[in-house]
Amino acid sequence: MSDWADWAQNRRIREAEESIASLSASAARERQRLTAELQRQSGSLQQQIDSLREAFVAFVEYEDVRGELGQHADAAAVRRYAREVVAATIVGGRPFGVAEPADVPGYWLLPAARAVAAAGDPGQVQAVEEQLAEARRRDPRRTILLVTLVEAIRRQPVHSPALLEALLPRQSAVSRAERVIWVGVAEGRLGDQARARLLETLRARVEGLATEAVVAVLAGHTDERGDLLPTEVAARRLATLRRWVEGRTQPSRSPGAPRPGAASALGVDDLGPRDRQDAPTGAGATDVEEPEDPLADCLRQLVDEGAPLEADILTRMRRARDRMGGLTASTSDERRWDDPLGEAVDLLTEDLRGADVARHAVALQVLGPVLERTGRDLLAKAAAPPEREVALPVRGDRVLTVTPDGAQDSGWREETRDRAHASVSVASWWRPAAAAALGVGVVGLLLVAVAGAFALLGLVGLAAAVALGVQDHRQRGARDRHVTTSVGYVERQVEQTVRRLRDHRERSAAAHQDAVEHDTAVRSALSVAAQSAAAEPQSPVGPVVGSASRPSTT
Repeated sequence: MSDWADWAQNRRIREAEESIASLSASAARERQRLTAELQRQSGSLQQQIDSLREAFVAFVEYEDVRGELGQHADAAAVRRYAREVVAATIVGGRPFGVAEPADVPGYWLLPAARAVAAAGDPGQVQAVEEQLAEARRRDPRRTILLVTLVEAIRRQPVHSPALLEALLPRQSAVSRAERVIWVGVAEGRLGDQARARLLETLRARVEGLATEAVVAVLAGHTDERGDLLPTEVAARRLATLRRWVEGRTQPSRSPGAPRPGAASALGVDDLGPRDRQDAPTGAGATDVEEPEDPLADCLRQLVDEGAPLEADILTRMRRARDRMGGLTASTSDERRWDDPLGEAVDLLTEDLRGADVARHAVALQVLGPVLERTGRDLLAKAAAPPEREVALPVRGDRVLTVTPDGAQDSGWREETRDRAHASVSVASWWRPAAAAALGVGVVGLLLVAVAGAFALLGLVGLAAAVALGVQDHRQRGARDRHVTTSVGYVERQVEQTVRRLRDHRERSAAAHQDAVEHDTAVRSALSVAAQSAAAEPQSPVGPVVGSASRPSTT
């Protein structure tokens, strides 16, 4: 009875200890959770304090910059005037009632805006030329860019054809403004002769482009996963080239369709009073916001750039506002019209695989020769014959030549069998010894009639004969199985190699057939593009030799 009481007491003690351990573990987990939550709250609070401190510092800096900006109020007035003038000109009106500010010495924008304002008046031709000359004297490149952008947005080229040369890509690296003018000319905004000049300039920029560069771009946009043959890789790349050349993408819009947002990018609405009255409302109106015209976006960047001493202050002001957290990254645009945008070759290949019809046509006409050479190179790679024979190593130094029709040496089985047979040795004395033991056993059994002791000799002889015979049978069976396995292994290797060679032959033939079809389609599309380019009017300017041959913009 005492033992039972001790056992029950020990059990209660163990249960109490387990309960205490469970409560301790639970308390430790809760303590860790509270510690982590406290650390997180402390970190969040510290981040908020840091953000407030950064916003306060940015606010102080912003107020200081505003004080500096007040010294350039005249330049700000010029920019406001230029926005009103350019916006009114774009929507087809006249900037009536816009007070003209005072001129800022050395600032090109006011004379350029005066020229834009007077451009639609037939009686102001001389005044337009004088204002343009003054603006070009102060800053030729910005003046030419402003005039060209306005005329491109309005699709009324007057001065821009003679000024276009200074805005086309001068080197392989292309700036944002050069790209915008490139796109506008490709869309036909400045006429056919400007487009022909663009083609000549871009051809000069990509002159000497190797087909390997195009193949590298194709490889980056082709699915080459899996165990592909070189001929299949070439055929797939040629299929990608065909899709690019044929423009197998849904066009986002037609080449001649104007983009919205040209005037609204400058701070005014595109719609006049009558246009607003006729605009769709209610269920028929769409809520989808159209993308802004890149020409208008570049024009906004150009006008809002500021005077030479003011541009840096405006940049600092935008960054201070961003640090205060009052603006999002999309409303505070740090882009500039002269920022580098990319290489001409990369932009052309981007247009080639893009959805814009006008850009695709220009890219196709510029890259046509190198694309045709690339197609020929890929077709030659796709026509390469597959592997016709394989040297299959067998036992020893023997090499077996295997073709899609099978092994070329018909005696390889006998040779493999002989090599495998010779590689496993069987003792030659097992069988004679077994026969001798069997004879001794038989003799011993026959002599039992003479003396009973010969019975033991007979039994030992028979047992020795059986043991030696079994051992000889096992060794010879192992050798036969080794020979069979060796011949079967080589047979399976030959069969697998034959199937692989036949599969490669069929796949290579199919890849070559596909490549021929793709190359024919590529050459046909390039021929149509070349005929279209030949039918277009040629540029009146001589061929592009390099940036040094450009006329002066001053």
